[in-house]
Amino acid sequence: MKSHSTGPRTQQGKQRSSLNALRHGLTGQTVVIPSDDRQAYDQFIRNFYSDYQPRTAIERQLVQTVADCSWRLNRLRAQEQTLLTLGTIEMESQINNPDDRCATACASGLAFEKHAKTLGNLTLYEQRISRNFDRALKQLKQEQAERKAAEEHQLSRAGTMNSKPSALKHFPTTRPPTSSFFRMTLSTPTPDAKPAITTPTRPPNCVSKPPRLDLRPLS
Repeated sequence: MKSHSTGPRTQQGKQRSSLNALRHGLTGQTVVIPSDDRQAYDQFIRNFYSDYQPRTAIERQLVQTVADCSWRLNRLRAQEQTLLTLGTIEMESQINNPDDRCATACASGLAFEKHAKTLGNLTLYEQRISRNFDRALKQLKQEQAERKAAEEHQLSRAGTMNSKPSALKHFPTTRPPTSSFFRMTLSTPTPDAKPAITTPTRPPNCVSKPPRLDLRPLS
């Protein structure tokens, strides 16, 4: 009977097996690969959170995506430079030129020719990651703009509601002056005071005359 492999059993073997398909860390779900510095990555992410100050779960997710895309772009460019450097060192032995700078330039050209396909794939990965970066950054700015607009609208409404009661301060609370007639009527007389008897007066042009009698005899 043939025995089927059950896979690695030790913890190190399981960890190594989980990274079998990981070659460059540009397209997989693993953002931090063993060659990366975990502390440097954590500090890199904290800088993005400090700059964008996410408030909601969506904003935090978008900030994380933007930071991860930036980390992968930096790794891609580092891998491109490393690939060309190693290829140049490998090809320098095939260049017979006393001028060191000329020999290095020729070796760099041969290294680029040798790794042209790999460099082309790196360019495709860079374009894909850059599109994800731009999309996430655009959405993040839109989410934050909508949130800030909603907060400003709520603050303006709260300010309007708080300013309405202040209008009562300008409403006159003192009693307007009353006429002399109402003051006389509303005044409280003293116990010893006698009511004043006033004689009605007539205007000077309003003197009444007795009616004239007609004493002529009747015919």
